[in-house]
Amino acid sequence: MKNFLYASSISLICCLFIFKVHTLKKSNSMINWKTETINTKRHTISEEYLVQLVDFHKTELAFIKRPLTTYSIELLSHTTSLSIGQSFVVVNFTLLFFCGIALFYLAKLILDDSRFSNFSVLFFYLSFTVLFSFFPANYSYDEPLQYLLIFLSFAALLKRKWVLFILWFTIAIIARESSILILPAFALYFFGFTFKKPFQTENIKRILALVVPVVFYAVFLYLFITLSGIGKASQNDLTSRLSHFLFNFQSQEYAVESFFSLALAIGVHVYFLFSYLSDNVLNGMEKKLVKSFLLTLIINTIIVLISTLARETRLFALPLIFIWPVFGKILLHELKILGSPKNYLKLVNNILPIGTLILLWAFCFLIYRFIYTQTNGVTKNYLDEYLLVMSALISLHFVIKMRLKHSQNTLLH
Repeated sequence: MKNFLYASSISLICCLFIFKVHTLKKSNSMINWKTETINTKRHTISEEYLVQLVDFHKTELAFIKRPLTTYSIELLSHTTSLSIGQSFVVVNFTLLFFCGIALFYLAKLILDDSRFSNFSVLFFYLSFTVLFSFFPANYSYDEPLQYLLIFLSFAALLKRKWVLFILWFTIAIIARESSILILPAFALYFFGFTFKKPFQTENIKRILALVVPVVFYAVFLYLFITLSGIGKASQNDLTSRLSHFLFNFQSQEYAVESFFSLALAIGVHVYFLFSYLSDNVLNGMEKKLVKSFLLTLIINTIIVLISTLARETRLFALPLIFIWPVFGKILLHELKILGSPKNYLKLVNNILPIGTLILLWAFCFLIYRFIYTQTNGVTKNYLDEYLLVMSALISLHFVIKMRLKHSQNTLLH
């Protein structure tokens, strides 16, 4: 109980902090969106914009088939005195809060270590696509609900609670159909690359657990499209999605933005993951998670680049489902080298690592200052500050780690 209290406290503090970041005067987020005609009095919650946003998700074909978040917002507004804008904030930040609790439970199942699990929760909230959920670079809407349901699904899978998994994962797909993209990773997690004894009772249960949510979603989608009368329009929408690939790479500027979105979403996690892998022998569970992450990364990245607007950074974050539960352990291990004064003395005593560090910082600054631009033309909000901090952290970590390895090799010889 005490461990869940810690996780709840971290989740609550982080959610309040994220809300504050999104509503600062310098910010221009989905929550406090302001233009020359919208929210001109700079209210904390941009009611007019959020009403338009919810209505857009009820009329745009790409979003009509994901009714759960919209329904929750409208239900809360209709049953309380809250406006649509206030309900949007309450629903999404409540879901974000419970994401932290569910992630802690999942991490605890995997790591069996409360300290690492709590740090996994903290670093989840500090991930770019979560910390800046409702800024224009992300445009999150259904993601808090999707993450919560996938965390619950993964936990049910680990506990072999097949009925619970089918329930949570079916709702996860309805919340956002991209949830289907992690099914191959779940299959890999259980069966590996060689599938033996397919008719064994336990394997039959696993297969059914993975297949049934897709069947239920297909039935839901058929009924929803039929009752809504959007069958023909849905076919046209599916066909038109292939044009997004040309949009994402229509020019050098758009191509750079597409790949930069991928880097923003997962770059920090990938760097520290592979740094961790270079020094540590993984246990069986960790190997499965890394393989599941890489498989989902390949599938999801291809789908995003081909059929969606890649500049919406959050779309690339789905593979992190398999990294977030163990990222507390990974990052704490890697950041230990930054806490030793001796390591900094080794830098000061040699001009080469200092020069390398300066060059890395300068290179990162030049890229995000003069090469990367957002094609939607909106303000970058705190993107520059985030990139500055992350590039400094990674550059410093990389140089110190390379210096330590050089010192160790010198001693060995």
